Amino acid sequence: MAFAGDPVAVRFCLGRILGTQRGQPVELALPAVAEPGDLPGAIAAVTAALADGRITPDEALACAQMLDGFPRIFSAVPAPPEASKPDPREALIAELDRLAEREALRQSQALASIPLAPSRNSEEAAEAPNSSMRP
Repeated sequence: MAFAGDPVAVRFCLGRILGTQRGQPVELALPAVAEPGDLPGAIAAVTAALADGRITPDEALACAQMLDGFPRIFSAVPAPPEASKPDPREALIAELDRLAEREALRQSQALASIPLAPSRNSEEAAEAPNSSMRP
């Protein structure tokens, strides 16, 4: 079959004749592993490469052992502070404070626009000079 031009058979025969060198770089398209949730995709990529014959079982084992160390690394590194996600309770408190300030301003403006009625004391003071002039 290899002489007939079957590429899979040719690759198989050349692999058996030449062999693979130990410790050679492995070309493998792994997804980025930045958090524990990324590990299943990376393990699936290694498994698929092994199933397709792109890597040997020993290379797959080395990749799996490398990926096996990631959970320990993730647990050793502190999680970044979640400054981008504010606490919903804090956001609600801030919004209520803002609304309360706006309502207080509105009420003070409404009170300032109401004309003041003259007080009784000012009326009596205004009448007092007039009443003293009467006989």
